Amino acid sequence: MISIVVGAAIVAAGVFAVMMMSRFRPEAEVVEKPKFLQTVEVMTVNPEDLTVQLPTQGLVEPARRTTLASEVAGRVVEVAARFDVGEVFAKGEMLVRLEAADYQAALTQAEAALVEARAALETERARAEQALRDWKKLGDKGEPSDLALRKPQLESAEARVKAAEGTVEKSRRDLERTTLSVPFDGMLRRVMTEVGSFLAPGSPVAELDSIGTHEVRLPVSIDDWVFLPEDFGKAGTEVKLTATAGSETRQWTGRVVRSEGQVDRGSRTVQLVAEVEAEKDGMKLLQPGLFVSAEVRGRALKGVFRVPRAAFLDADTLLLVSESGELHFQKVKIVRGDGTDLLVGAGLKAGDQVCLTMLTAPLEGMEVRVEKPQSQDAAVPVAP
Repeated sequence: MISIVVGAAIVAAGVFAVMMMSRFRPEAEVVEKPKFLQTVEVMTVNPEDLTVQLPTQGLVEPARRTTLASEVAGRVVEVAARFDVGEVFAKGEMLVRLEAADYQAALTQAEAALVEARAALETERARAEQALRDWKKLGDKGEPSDLALRKPQLESAEARVKAAEGTVEKSRRDLERTTLSVPFDGMLRRVMTEVGSFLAPGSPVAELDSIGTHEVRLPVSIDDWVFLPEDFGKAGTEVKLTATAGSETRQWTGRVVRSEGQVDRGSRTVQLVAEVEAEKDGMKLLQPGLFVSAEVRGRALKGVFRVPRAAFLDADTLLLVSESGELHFQKVKIVRGDGTDLLVGAGLKAGDQVCLTMLTAPLEGMEVRVEKPQSQDAAVPVAP
């Protein structure tokens, strides 16, 4: 009996001790686990006004190129002392002279025939006047006939004079055509005859390129066409031409003077034609056949935003970071791109922060930690 009482007392004492320990034990401090926020880099964008530069390329060509040909037949008896490819001639200089003896003889004969025709005309006029006097002496009433006044004979004599004058003019032109002269300031591109050669009418003599002004045909895509100024041809839109020779890069400024007015169906481009003044001194790199890169000055764009292409989630979506550090998806309207940046015309406002970090699974409203903001000025410029 005593052992039962002792056991119960021990159990009661243990229960009491546990209750007291539970009542007076210190409470554990609750510590909140810090929230993990992904760090992102942003760029603050601001609108700007800029001028679009349209990249293209082309070959330098002469403004004019012609093939000189003989207009009369004859043997070549003389060529210019500098009748060689690459030589420059001024307008009016002699290139080739043909044997002219036969043409001189033809002119002499034509002039003699003209003298005879004029003499015959004067004789016929005198006869016509005499016929009129004779008719009046007869005292006939009414009007005399044309035959009585020798009008048919007079008209025939006048026609022979005109024909003779035409023959003289033709003979004189043929004689002048025995000398082939340069029609404009130019450089010989090809020589196709020599002393002793016989030329028929239409035989080519030489090919000539104009000097002083060059042309460059520049293909512009249909997509770029809309960025040209409306009056690009009349206003002479500026073109920057660039070529590299060895370690040296040369640049020239030209003007767009016209377009060729049709779209190439294969490449979907329109040809612009630019003029550029030829170099006058030094090593003349700007010559026909030179390949040049070009930038055509386009129209001005106002209030556009420049955003790196890599910042886009898809064709027209950006991630913006709010002032409170939350992500928002934003649809924008792209005006133009140049391979590095895209120009945004709508969907952004001044001071927006564009997320530049590529996130694996971004969500609308997701909180992020902003790294050091990058100014828009640090972006690669699209156009100067």
